[in-house]
Amino acid sequence: MFLRGKRSMCGPGIFKRLAPFFLTLAAGIFIAGLFIDISSPFAFRPMRMNRMREMDRLRIENEQLNRENQNLRRQLAIHERDAIYNYDLTAPVPAPNLDVPPPPPARVAPRPAVR
Repeated sequence: MFLRGKRSMCGPGIFKRLAPFFLTLAAGIFIAGLFIDISSPFAFRPMRMNRMREMDRLRIENEQLNRENQNLRRQLAIHERDAIYNYDLTAPVPAPNLDVPPPPPARVAPRPAVR
C-alpha cells in the first residue's frame, strides 16, 4: 500500500518537520513568560500559603457574619410580630399642659391727629 516515490519519514525528515515546531513553541513560551507568570500553579510558595490562609480566614468570617445576620433577622421578625400583637392604643406621650395664660393684647400705634 505504499506509494511509489514517497519516502517514509525517518531520521532527518522528522527532524526537519519537528524542529521548527519546537523552536516556535519555545519562543512563544519565552515571550509569554515576559508578560505573565508561567510557573506551576501547584508550587507551594510562602505567598501562596498566606493567600490560602487569608481566604480561609475570610470564608470563616463570612460564615460568622451570615449566622449573625440570620440571628438579627430572626430577632427583628420576633420583635415585629410581638409589636403587632401587643399594640397599645394608649398614648405613650402625656398630653400637653393647656393651663398656659393667654398672650398679652397687641399694642396699637397711636393715630396721628387729623385737622
